[in-house]
Order: sequence, then structure tokens, then C-alpha cells
Amino acid sequence: MWMFNCGDTFSGNPKWLFIYVQKFRPDITAYWLCETEQTAAYVRSLGYRALTFKDPEAPRIQAKTGVYVVNQVKEYIPDELRGAVFLNVWHGVGVKGIERAMNKGYLEERIAKKYIRYNKLYRDNQLFLVTSKMMEEHFIRQIGLDDDTIIRGGYPQNIYPKEIGGYASYDHDVLTRRGLPEGTRVAVYAATPRRSSTPDFLRRALPDMDRLVAQLEATNTLLILKMHPHMGKDRYFAQLREAYGHHPYLMFWDNSEDIYEIFPRIDLAIMDYSSILYDLLAAGVQNFVRYIFDYEESGSEVVTGEFDYLDLSCGTVTKSFDELLAALEHDNRVDTAELSRLEEAFWGYSSPDSLGHIVDAALKFKIRDLDLPTLHTFDVFDTLIHRRGVTPGSVFHYVRSRIENSDLAFPAFLREQYPEIRQQAEAAMRDRRRRQRDMVQEALLEITFEEIHQRLATLFDLSPEQSEALQQWEIEGELASVIPDTAMIDRLEQLHRDGATVALVSDMYLPRETVTALLERADPRLTNYPLYLSSDTREQKTTKSLYLKVYREVGYDFAEWIHHGDSPAGDVRAAESMAIIPDPVPRTEFNRFENEIMRDFLSWEGHLYAAMLRDFRRERSDDQDQSTLSSQEEFAFNHVAAYLVPYVDWALSDAIRRGYRTVYFVSRDGHHLKRIADVLVAERGLDVRTRYIYGSRSAWRLASQIDELDPDLFQPHGDFFHARTVDALLSSARLSAGEFHAMFPEFQGLTDADLTDEPTRETVLAALSGSAEFREHLLRTAAAERDLAVRYLQQEIDFDEPLAFIEYWGSGYTQDCLARLMVEAAGRPIDTPFYYARAVRPSEGHAVRHMFTNATYSMIFVEAVFANHPHSTTLGYEEADGRIRAVTQPRSYQVQLFDAMEELLPEFARRYSQLPVLDRDRLARGAFRSGFRYRGRHPKEKVFIRNLAPLKDAVGVGAEEVEFAPGMTRSDLKAHLRGESFSSRTQSMPMTLARSTEWVRVNYNLRAEPKGKTSTPRKVALLGRAFVRTGYRSVNNRVRTRWGGADRSKEQR
Repeated sequence: MWMFNCGDTFSGNPKWLFIYVQKFRPDITAYWLCETEQTAAYVRSLGYRALTFKDPEAPRIQAKTGVYVVNQVKEYIPDELRGAVFLNVWHGVGVKGIERAMNKGYLEERIAKKYIRYNKLYRDNQLFLVTSKMMEEHFIRQIGLDDDTIIRGGYPQNIYPKEIGGYASYDHDVLTRRGLPEGTRVAVYAATPRRSSTPDFLRRALPDMDRLVAQLEATNTLLILKMHPHMGKDRYFAQLREAYGHHPYLMFWDNSEDIYEIFPRIDLAIMDYSSILYDLLAAGVQNFVRYIFDYEESGSEVVTGEFDYLDLSCGTVTKSFDELLAALEHDNRVDTAELSRLEEAFWGYSSPDSLGHIVDAALKFKIRDLDLPTLHTFDVFDTLIHRRGVTPGSVFHYVRSRIENSDLAFPAFLREQYPEIRQQAEAAMRDRRRRQRDMVQEALLEITFEEIHQRLATLFDLSPEQSEALQQWEIEGELASVIPDTAMIDRLEQLHRDGATVALVSDMYLPRETVTALLERADPRLTNYPLYLSSDTREQKTTKSLYLKVYREVGYDFAEWIHHGDSPAGDVRAAESMAIIPDPVPRTEFNRFENEIMRDFLSWEGHLYAAMLRDFRRERSDDQDQSTLSSQEEFAFNHVAAYLVPYVDWALSDAIRRGYRTVYFVSRDGHHLKRIADVLVAERGLDVRTRYIYGSRSAWRLASQIDELDPDLFQPHGDFFHARTVDALLSSARLSAGEFHAMFPEFQGLTDADLTDEPTRETVLAALSGSAEFREHLLRTAAAERDLAVRYLQQEIDFDEPLAFIEYWGSGYTQDCLARLMVEAAGRPIDTPFYYARAVRPSEGHAVRHMFTNATYSMIFVEAVFANHPHSTTLGYEEADGRIRAVTQPRSYQVQLFDAMEELLPEFARRYSQLPVLDRDRLARGAFRSGFRYRGRHPKEKVFIRNLAPLKDAVGVGAEEVEFAPGMTRSDLKAHLRGESFSSRTQSMPMTLARSTEWVRVNYNLRAEPKGKTSTPRKVALLGRAFVRTGYRSVNNRVRTRWGGADRSKEQR
């Protein structure tokens, strides 16, 4: 089974071999394969088998095909024909550059694409017909052949008519068809398309049709205008056909008719660079005119450099339209010896038995399986190397930081808005380039680093020194930012070791020397590979022109081409459109959380910080880029660390600046803070020591009462206000029940319920504060507790060196108490410095306060995180084995969260300390602020509901440990609707409602709407949801209560 194809025509070498096989090879079943049913029907009308590519029977017949005869290196090969021999009998000898040599012009992309897609198939399956020694060498170079894939012989379209006889598939009598008498000279003008000037070359070739027609009439010449198939839709050709198609001396040839059938009738051939010249020569034509009006400008782009066109063609040379008209007055006969020379040069292998030889060679050919290498190309940015700040804009923030610290007096607006202005300049230059039509046509759209900065310099009237500084800082920022993608580079290296050809391909405006320096810094091995860079030639992957450059320069001969990159446009879609196999690399983008953090902290440091979060997430993700972090781990790394690490980092730096030699952390809050500090000290090489001591409100407040009691002791932030049970009150008072009742007989029947009643509780507190006996009791107790507290401090603290305590936040009363104890322990007046994220009290007395922020966002939730600890707060001190030790008790806690913080807070601190920032203070303040602001904007996010809301802590001395934001039950809601406030039982009502049932949320929201403020549509929506969730009765009762009661009609309700 053989199949034959010549586009959508019945013509060319395949046609003539097809006829030969039908007539002389009954052992072969031949089918003509074409694109349209019209052509297939025409071939069938001639008595032959024919079908279209879309024919239902085509796949079955193609699968049985042993030889597929074509006249080109085909752009489309059905899968079913991949097992067939491709017998390529070509379509013309000549001197033009073809196939792989078509390295520019409108055909370049199509040709490159087919070789990228089918190269191995061509190299394994293709058998190619060559007609002479010179043509053999020509096609080996231009198509990529080897000796095993070559058949030597003549073209069927020339051999068959000469050796067997003519064939007529249409009426050959062109003179009669045009109404002309016998004896009229028949001339043909067969022009070949130019690679880059096809749209207007025919207009230049035939500028004055009236003069041409007059000369044809004068010389009694019928001129056949035979256009190349690629020029069939040429607009000027269509206009000529419309205007002159009726003229008897002009014939606009229909390419559906094979012009080779009438070659014996041709008297004069007018040629430029078309291979038809040599076919006409083989058919016996002896009169030629070479019409090469554009030889100087287009000849070199059509004729391959290995040939001398004038030496390897024949006929009268005409280089203008006037010369052509003059040549029509002569016969233009070529010398017989010259014809023989050219025939030997182009048809030396031709022989009478060529047809049989071609068929036999195809039957004997064995399909090969060549071991061709694979071409792997890699995108550079965001594939092999990355920016620490992830986005290109991160580097512009680096430049802004340099501008801010520069003495070059940049314009204020440029200094403040540089990242945005820099991006606008780049966008403006790209827009300008796209508006240049010649650049678009040539697909040269890339801009350069220099052009961007020239735009900035012009716009802001920058001096050469300022412009040079901006460029230098940007390159400096890129170099500071670059990091390797180790996994991808290792993959590249392994491919190279396995025998693949590897190259780097990048759309990048930066100059080559900068990109090379970035590759060198990331991994020196990357500089060993060819780098194709858009800024070199302005060719881009997105326009496919950079891929074409790679195709040309590697001498494409590969089994396949695989491109690895992250850009959907340049690395995936553009590659696919070139038949390159894309290997999409996951994009290194920020997720929603990281992007929000970055935008809230918009700076070089902010980009680095958000990138650190992103890198950790990606490291803890699976192959589908889904996070493997537990909810507790996510909370610890993404959120808790932001509240703690930046603050501790600032405090350590400030402590060193102030000369403090040791910083102390106090249990329990200080447990995680000290572990963070130890990592920061080690990673940053800080010259400061850290110590951990045990202390608390319970251990220090009463003990610090020396000569008289502080009024604060009885204030809301003091030791008695938060006692809601009798046991808690007695514990704070350091009294047994009997002692309390003896001292305050009026409270003999006091119960826990009484202490939850605010007026009763205020009465009790007033009695305690006003009792001289009770105050004396507290001072005696304080003296006893103070002895142990002071001895503990003397045991743990070196009072001869500068020191400070790193706390977190609070009113500052406990630290005032500690400052008094420090004076007692030191035996002399000393100041005690305290660090806070934020404190309520200013520095006063011996308590010196250094605060990180003045922001008023609530930090109370961090106390709940600190309280999630295996032991209780320090209850006091005791003496054992000659040492003073703290008294604590085990407590229940969220183990998974605590363990996550134990592991990940130090890891966060390690990564944080290594960020190559320009301004460490900006990093600390920005990271801290963005963390708090994010929680403030998203209190109901699952990570907070799952991990923060259930944490238990006692807000004050003697207070019961309660959840940070407990869920609201139905009974809680009923009490709330009766006027009993629930807000005192939660630190976050949005989180409480998020943990409550839908029924509670809907009914709470209905109650929460101020009367007259809720729109009817919202009421309807809320009621609808409530009805679905709770049933009609509950909703009906709420409606009666809220909007009108029973006196309204059912419809109104």
C-alpha cells in the first residue's frame, strides 16, 4: 500500500510517480491523499483511488501504508503514517536556499516548527531523491541527509513525459483556450517568492500592465503568469487577474492544473530564481530570459551562498521592467553547450530507468531508529535562579533604599515613588517598541537596561552621576538578590551528564555581563552553557524569535526539544506553538497571605521577609505544591513568630547599643523569647549574654510591698480585682477561710456567685483596701516572701554588670515591683531597664522602659500564646538543697502548638537573621506591624480560630483560666438576649461567633442589628437563613418579638 500527496493538487513529482505505479506496478495499491473532497473527487474522476485526510477510511488505510510519497518535507504527518517510509521526491532542483537554510523571512517559523516536531521521524523514515552530484551535496547541507537515505535519479515529472509519453488531466491547448491562432509564441513567467518582501515584489516586477500587454500583442506572445503556491493569495496578483484576466495574451495560471503537462508547448521561459528553470531545460525549452530586477537586494536572500546564480542559470539577463519588454522582441535562445553544461550540473543522475529505480529503492529501504540527542533549554529567571525578594520589583525597593541614604539629591517624588516609577519607565519603553511597526514586523521587541534608565534620566532631568548611580544600584541589588534553584540546576547537570544538549534561554532586559555575573554568583556551573539572551538581539521567547535563534545556531538535529520555564506566555504557550515540548516550572509567586504581608510592608526588607515565608511554605509542600504544614505549624511560623522575633531582634540590637551586657528573660513569657534570642545571638554574632529566670505577678508584687502597700494592689490591674471565686480571693489575700472570716465577719456567707456580681465584688475590695488589720497582714506576709525573692534574685543576677530585662507587654506594674526588689537585692539604688513591645506606664522611679512601638493594637492574645506552657506561672519560691528555686505546677496545654513553637520559632529566627537587608530596624518594625495588622484584618481565619481561640490563660492575678474566645452556646445567647453581656467572657467576639453554631450566629446578628438600621433585603436574607437552620417556630417567635408582635397580620410578619 502506497500513498501519494502533493498538497491539495494533483501535480508534481508524486503525481507522475503515482501514474507510473498505477500503470506499471500492479503489485502496489496506490492512493492519492489530499486535503479537500473536491480534489479527491477530481482524481477519482481520472480513474484513480483517492481520499482526504479526514475521510473516515483514511486512518485505516494509512495504518497499512508502507510508502508515503511526498514532494516536500511535510509539516503534517498523520500518526497512522509514522510507520511508513517517507519517499520524498521533492519539487525542484535549483540554487535557492531551502528548508534548514531558510533562516529568515515569513517561512522560517513554519520550517523550524516542522523540524522541531518531526526531525527524528524525517531522519529515521525519509528517503530522498537527488538528481546530480551537485544537488546531492546541496540537499545534504540544506535538509540534513546522509548516504543511506539518498536515491539518485531523475525527477518523475521530467522522466515520465520524456520516456513514456505525455499525460493530460486537462485541456493542453492553451492557445485555443485564449482564442489565439497557432504560431503564437507561448511564454511563461514563473516567479519565486522572496523571503521577506513578498507583499510588494510582484507590483515592482510588473509595474505597468498596459505596456506589458501592448508588447505581448506586438510580439504575438501569450504570457502565462505562473505564481508560486505561496503567492496564490497575493493581493496585487488578484487585482491583476480581476483587471486583465479577460485579455487573450495574458493567462493567469490556475495551480490546480499541473503546468508540467504543457512544458513541451513552452517557447520562452521568463525566470528569476525559480527551480522551474531547470525543469523547463530538461523538457527541451531553449529560450530563457532571467528577469532579476531585485538581484542586488533580494538575490542573496533567495540564492544560497554556496552557488553563483548567474553561473548556474541561463538566458538573457534583464534587471528592469524596460529591459524585460525589450527582451520580448528577441528569441533569447541559449547556446547548446551551455544547456548541456547546466543539464549535467542539475540532472547528472537522471536516466531512463529512474522511475523503476526509485520504486525499488523505496521498497528495499528499512526504517531506522537513530539515537539522536535531546535539546533541553532552560529559562533563567525564576527557573534556574531566583530573586530573594521573589518579584522583579523587589530590586527596585532595594534601589529606593539606596536613594534614601544617598547624598546625590534625587528629586523628592522619585525618591519616594521609585519602585512604581521604575516599573512605569520599563512599561513605557515596551509600549514605545510595540508601536514601531518595523520592530513588530521583525519581532524585535525587547528593550534594554540602558533605554529604561535613559527614560528615567530624561523624565526627571537626572545628572549623569545620578543616572549611573541608579543603574549601578539596580545591578548591585540584582547581585545581592540572586539565589540558585539548586534542584533545577542539579536536574540540568544530570541531563547534561546523560548526553543531552543544554542551553539557557532568557527574556531579560539586563545586559549580558550582568546576567553572566548573576549566573556565576548563583552557581558557576551555569556559565558553562550557551546563553541566548533577548537583550543581545531584541529577539524574545514571547514572539518566538529567540527560539528561532536557538534553532538556527544549534544546527537543529535532535530527537526532541524540551523547554523548562515558568512563564505561561514565553515558556509554555510560545514554546508549544513552535512544537517545543514545554515543561512548566511552578511559578515562584507569593500566595494570598504572603502577598498581603509584602504589600503591607512594601520595601526591600518587606519583599525579603515575605519571600522567607514563601520559601518555608514551598519547602514544606508536596509535589502538587500543597502545604504539608499542620495548622499549629502554620500558626507558629507565619504568625506567632512575627509577633516575637522582630521585637527580640530589635531589643537585642538596642541593648548592645546601650551597653547592656546581659539580658534576662522571665518565665513564662520569656521561655520562647529567650530561645529566639539565643538563635539571633549565634547567627548574628551579637556580643550579649542571655539568662532565664523565674518570676511572676504572684511572686513579685506582694513581695515588693516594703513600708506601705501600693494603691495599685487594689486597682483593676492589681492582685484582687480579677478574683471571681472565694478560693482565688483567699489565695491573693494569703489567708485561710477561717482567718478571712475572723478578719471580715460581714462576709461570712460569701460565695463564688457573689464575686461575679460587680457591686458585691466592689464592696469586698473596698473592705479589703480599707482594713488596717488586713493591710498589716499583707505587709508581714510581704516581708516573708521578699526574703526568698531577694535571695533568688541575688542567686541568679550579676548586679555588677549592665543588664536589662526583655519583657513583652503589659501595664508595667509588675516590673515596677521587680525594680524595687532589684534595689533590695543589689543593696543599693540601681535602675532596672525593661524592654517591651509596648507598655502602658512610662519610665518612673528605678524602672526604665524601652518600647518598640506606640501602636495601640491589642497584644493580649500573645499572653494566651505565652501561657500555653507545660507549667503554671511562678507561684513563689522555696529553699531546697541550699538554693532558692521557683515553685510551679504542671498544667494542661495544647501540646502540638507548643511543640510547633519549640521547633519553628528558632527556625524562623535563623532564617530571619540571615536576610540580606539594608535596614534591620525597618525589617523588624515592618515585620512586627504586618503580623499584627494581618490578624486584625482576618480574626476569623481558620488558623486563628483553631489555634488561638481555644488557648487558656488567667487574665489577672487570681483569675480563672478561660479560653481566649470560647464559643457561644444557646444558653449563652439567651442570657445575652436578656441583657447579660457575653463580651466579658471573650477577648474576640468575631472569633467567638466563628466558633459558634450557625443558629447562634444568625440569631446573634438579628439581635445585634440596631432598630431601624437594617435594610429590608438584609432582614429577609437573615430571616431566610435562620428559617432554614432553625425551623419556622423559632423564627416566627423572633419576628413577633422584634418586628411587631402578635397584633400584626401573618402577611405583615
